[in-house]
Amino acid sequence: MRPSKEMIFDKLNETRHTRNENTQYSLFPDARPDTRDIHAEFWYYSDLHNLFGNIDFPTTANPQTMSRHTRQKMIFPQDVDGNQFFGSHVADVHHSFYLDGTHYKNATDLELSRYACWALSRENPGVIFARTYFLSPVMQNCDTFIDIKNQSYQFARVNLRERLKEYEKILAGILNKYGADFSRFNHSMTMGFFYGYSANDLKDYYNIPSNNNDPIANYMGAASLHARICALHNTINTFNQSPVKNRETIYSILHNELIQQRVNVIKQYNTAPEQDIYPTPVSKIEKQLKDTEKKFIEQYSKIKIR
Repeated sequence: MRPSKEMIFDKLNETRHTRNENTQYSLFPDARPDTRDIHAEFWYYSDLHNLFGNIDFPTTANPQTMSRHTRQKMIFPQDVDGNQFFGSHVADVHHSFYLDGTHYKNATDLELSRYACWALSRENPGVIFARTYFLSPVMQNCDTFIDIKNQSYQFARVNLRERLKEYEKILAGILNKYGADFSRFNHSMTMGFFYGYSANDLKDYYNIPSNNNDPIANYMGAASLHARICALHNTINTFNQSPVKNRETIYSILHNELIQQRVNVIKQYNTAPEQDIYPTPVSKIEKQLKDTEKKFIEQYSKIKIR
């Protein structure tokens, strides 16, 4: 079972440590005035594993292989000189700790800087809230749980939109094979899921330019994107198992799946898909995420725990 966002926020705050005396910036303190007053923060690998487990976090429960495993899984950006910062951001430490309910005495654990925690989470879309949490110091007005939750919801749209494109491509191949009408397909994708509202209806309501030819999916929120992915995934699987394979079968399965996923969104999020639309396209959210991470790298790659 995945931890709730509230639990992640509370646990990451609770297990955060600082080490002021080991913060080293430069022989010339005035060279980086923007980082001199930032504390060197770190989290224990064992705490992160206990929070996220093997479902969402690329970890191992064996403390003897913990360091090697983390180094293999973690992908670090490089600075302009091609240097990586692993040695300064991940440090072996021996202490007593619990890991998956087992008490290890004087075993090897890891200290991970904020930069290292971000680097470990950035490759896994399943922990986008944690990724946003680690990035939050370089974002304005992103201090509270609600702030981070709202921002992570927007960032989640980036990966989900790419995943949806992959399913759309697969389904388009099936539709083409069976001579399906793409206009009818697009109509079903919109009208059934959005309770009779067309893409133009939604664009008009949310003041989205209708002449940009952007699909409405580029403006959908994370909940609706995930539901659409589930609908297409289930449609493809159900159709592949169906004894009758023709375009009418595809239309029927897709319609039923979209209706079911619409119901799921309303039950889980207490909002309808047509209410989960944003005037900011996912392309701008992606740019915001990239700019935020660039700023974070420039600043926090210098904040070392060793």
